[in-house]
Amino acid sequence: MNKQIVAFALLAGVSGVSAAASEVNLGMSSEYVFRGVPQSDGAQVWASFDYSFSQLGIYTGLWVSNAGLAGNEEVDAYVGYALPLSQDLSLDFGAIGYFDPSAAEGDTANNNSELYLGVNWQALNAYAYYNFGGTAVDDDESAYAEVNFALPVLADASLKLHVGYFEGVGDFYNALADDNYVDYGVSFIKDYGDAGQIALAVTATTIDADHGLNGVFAESERPQFTVGWSRSFGGFL
Repeated sequence: MNKQIVAFALLAGVSGVSAAASEVNLGMSSEYVFRGVPQSDGAQVWASFDYSFSQLGIYTGLWVSNAGLAGNEEVDAYVGYALPLSQDLSLDFGAIGYFDPSAAEGDTANNNSELYLGVNWQALNAYAYYNFGGTAVDDDESAYAEVNFALPVLADASLKLHVGYFEGVGDFYNALADDNYVDYGVSFIKDYGDAGQIALAVTATTIDADHGLNGVFAESERPQFTVGWSRSFGGFL
């Protein structure tokens, strides 16, 4: 799974069981933006390893970054199942664990996990996530939904549109003045073949200075401009 090019869609790549497919992805960006909210306050370098079996529909992987939860490094593990319904339509569901290995016990950073379900139809995908909350705060379950659309604009280039919605469903969020926000963005991604991909993105949220989630996710109403690079390498195993 290529967790991020800059910030957007969860991508589940699935290929051959007779010769199980593996892939390594490397990338960097000027900022780690997750669901519209800046996480790193600076540059990010990340890598992932993916392993998949197409005839079984199963994929799994590991994603690591020098910047993530509460500014610490982040390690994500995921496993999922992709179910093709037709040539252009597929379902995707699985689980993700987010880990902050350097955070002190009881710190504001935390480990958490979530389940997701997605529908992919040609250049359009829609995903829903349910997060079971973290280890630092009690009753902080949440839900998130997103829609992404890729529009070809040039040779080997696309414009990707994104809108997402976050809803806090646990008592921790219900005690706040606001427990939801909308994030949105647009990114331009150009594929340079063996040289990798370059992505330029603009993202924002509805979290302003007076929003109830400002103290949780930090104010991110202003547009966030991000530039990133990524490269995939396949066939290692």
